[in-house]
Amino acid sequence: VLFYLKEFKNKLKMIIQKSVFFIFASYFIFNQLIEAKIHEEYTNHTMVGYYLKLLADKYPNMAYLYSIGKSVEGRDLWVVAISKNNPEKHIELRPDTKFIGELHGNQPSTKEILIDLAYYLLENQNENDVDFLLSKTRI
Repeated sequence: VLFYLKEFKNKLKMIIQKSVFFIFASYFIFNQLIEAKIHEEYTNHTMVGYYLKLLADKYPNMAYLYSIGKSVEGRDLWVVAISKNNPEKHIELRPDTKFIGELHGNQPSTKEILIDLAYYLLENQNENDVDFLLSKTRI
């Protein structure tokens, strides 16, 4: 059991490092795009809900979409949980990872990155690293 836990810890660490690199690289790319196209439009709230609903419908056993409440403007605060094992449930001893996008209204690039990350994880679910991550955690 200890060997398995150590192997799990090492693989999870590697996957998190790759994920962090992906997020930071995406962040810098988006910043470049922001500077180049300062007045381009980002995905609005209605479209975010639509895209996430498409994901949840396409992958009903791996993506669970729900709202955690309403914003001060009365809009749903969307969450999509992704896992190969019961994404709708918190399972004891299974690590949960939370990424938050557009915490402040003037950070739209974070929202775009997380939509892309959700699509990437679900579309590449059978790749070794992604499969391992989605089998052992809830994102």
